[in-house]
Amino acid sequence: MRTIATGTINLDGSLRLSEFKIDSQKFADNETLSKYLQDHDSHHHTPPSSSITSHNNKKIIGNKARRNKLMTIPNQSSKVSVSKTNKNYSSFDRFSGDVQFGHVEKVNIELPTSPSADSISSWLKQEDRIACAIWDKDRLTTLSAETKLYKLRLITLQFLTFELQPDVDVLMWSEYDENDDTSEVVFYFESVGFEPNFIYGLTSSSRKTKNTKGQSLPMQMKIDVAGEMRVSFDGKGLEGTFGFTTTGKLPAPLRVTPRSALYAAGSAISNKIADFAIQSFNEGTKREFENYLQEEQKKS
Repeated sequence: MRTIATGTINLDGSLRLSEFKIDSQKFADNETLSKYLQDHDSHHHTPPSSSITSHNNKKIIGNKARRNKLMTIPNQSSKVSVSKTNKNYSSFDRFSGDVQFGHVEKVNIELPTSPSADSISSWLKQEDRIACAIWDKDRLTTLSAETKLYKLRLITLQFLTFELQPDVDVLMWSEYDENDDTSEVVFYFESVGFEPNFIYGLTSSSRKTKNTKGQSLPMQMKIDVAGEMRVSFDGKGLEGTFGFTTTGKLPAPLRVTPRSALYAAGSAISNKIADFAIQSFNEGTKREFENYLQEEQKKS
């Protein structure tokens, strides 16, 4: 069993939940849940059930600072290499084996039939509909409609001697002022869980890392994803940003790999994920928005 939760975070930051299940373990109190999250997530992600209503009646989910970091290219430095396109970045510490590579992409989608900004905003408020539109439906599973939690299956990825087909658990929701029809509507998504699903890798003698199910893994790896979409400036489509970071710890035999080879492998994964995601965003949003307009016309 993966991450399934029901509950809310109160305005004072305390978590109120009826039940929280991860990997067949049940957590009946906040202290046990908090310890589990700290033990199993070095970044201490916001729990999947995290949702509050602020004083201006605007529903807020997730971690804004974390999303902004994932959607920002870090500065070029002695430790971080940024591509000429200013979309990919990489870093590698040969002593520790820590490796990181990521991608940030600006997205602009022109929607069909010259829609109005109001119709796009109304559509963006339909969270479940948008969530199911921006990803290949055969690769998306709704884990909890109540907490806006979904599982995304990525395409098969190759990194050095490893091949994997990851699952990413993602929160997807819309934020807007419920008491103001003219307020901006923004659709967000943010990952809260990850399973690498290695297909093959190094020999068993090198497998020291274990996943949450106690299974041996060829290396420690994790993908974090975040993004946002809103009505474009001209009111005729969508614009936004999405970013993701892959972090891992290379096993000792691979730490002698030339830095250029590591960066090339990281960029290849980043570009493959980005190309697939952008294609899904473009095709899914255009198709689903057109369906939405047709349904609205039938109602009128």
